[in-house]
Amino acid sequence: MTNREQVVQILTELQNQGVRHLVVCPGGRNAPFVDFLSYGKHPFQIHTHFDERAASFFALGLSQNFKQPVAVLTTSGTAVSETLSACIEAHHTQTPLAILSADRPKSYRGSGAPQTIDQAELLSSHCSLKFDLEKAPLELLPWDLKSPIHINVCFDEPLVDTQPPHEWSKSSENLTAKKKSESWEDKQTSALKSFLKEWGLLILLTFFVSSCRSFFAEPRYIPSGSMLPELQINDRLIIEKFSIRNSLPKRGDIVVFNSPYSFDKKLISSRSKPLPKKRYCFFMSFPPMSFIPGLRDQACDAYIKRVVALPGEIVSVNPKGEIFINNQLIPEPYVTYKCSLSTFNNCGEFENIKVPQDHFLVLGDNRSNSWDGRYWPGSKFLHKKEIIGRAYLRFWPLSQVGFFNK
Repeated sequence: MTNREQVVQILTELQNQGVRHLVVCPGGRNAPFVDFLSYGKHPFQIHTHFDERAASFFALGLSQNFKQPVAVLTTSGTAVSETLSACIEAHHTQTPLAILSADRPKSYRGSGAPQTIDQAELLSSHCSLKFDLEKAPLELLPWDLKSPIHINVCFDEPLVDTQPPHEWSKSSENLTAKKKSESWEDKQTSALKSFLKEWGLLILLTFFVSSCRSFFAEPRYIPSGSMLPELQINDRLIIEKFSIRNSLPKRGDIVVFNSPYSFDKKLISSRSKPLPKKRYCFFMSFPPMSFIPGLRDQACDAYIKRVVALPGEIVSVNPKGEIFINNQLIPEPYVTYKCSLSTFNNCGEFENIKVPQDHFLVLGDNRSNSWDGRYWPGSKFLHKKEIIGRAYLRFWPLSQVGFFNK
């Protein structure tokens, strides 16, 4: 009996006992099971998990919920011991849980080789049935379906057959003849269909997400404390883009805009390399590219600040970071962290500068810790064409979910 034949016989017996759900913890020694369940035809619904203890309790819950036996599959060694807690629970709640463990050949036991603990007896005190199989069939007729059982299966190498389960009935000669009979056009069509089947949905999804990000809305996160206390570090926002095309932002709006390194002339002149193309910045905004150190250019970054002065207004900023419009102090209830007069660093103060047409003054709420228009060397003001969108909704953390005031 080959490994695959034994796998098929055991799974058939489990199916005959009413098992429809298999919770699988893939490993090296249970490769014969994993291989068949991955490629062969079978009636089971597969659930995978990396932790045997959690997987066995998940299987226990499935059994209790569906009122039917459920099997959990583990690899060899101490992985089997992780199922003990769920096995005890199944024993006391009369839950039909089948623990299916893979093992090395019996001849290895007592040799000191790795993965050779006595798995067959590990769960015996809490299982009504135990099986220690090596190239032998499984017979489950005695199972009362009111208790856990342990099926330990010993596999010798090679663990996996060379042919996939769905091809094993075909001869290599037939496959070779079929390949030779295919025309060049058939191969191209087959390759295209295969590509579209595997990647078509991903391509459509990428196109849809890209369109939404370009025209309607996109998610953003807060990387720094420049907008404290209104926006905390790692807050997640939805930035709305559509309305900004038809109406200018108002005082108090939180806006996302292109990096000053992409439009401030003095910052651009100080660069050692040319500005990156927009398509490069767009490509680098997607993971995993955005997480690779050294690839992202600071000119591709986006900034988030608050609009404090509008086109045509005469604006001043005093040493505390407070805003005066036409010599009148503007109330800013969202500003808590102002500049301290005792610090050596200035607060970027200036007096009576007129905001140019189609421009805005944008500052961070945390006036003592925000790199904004006060410090940009080329111009203090942001042109409307550099604005990406307006903060619309905070969706994380859940305790702070809500829309921003308009």
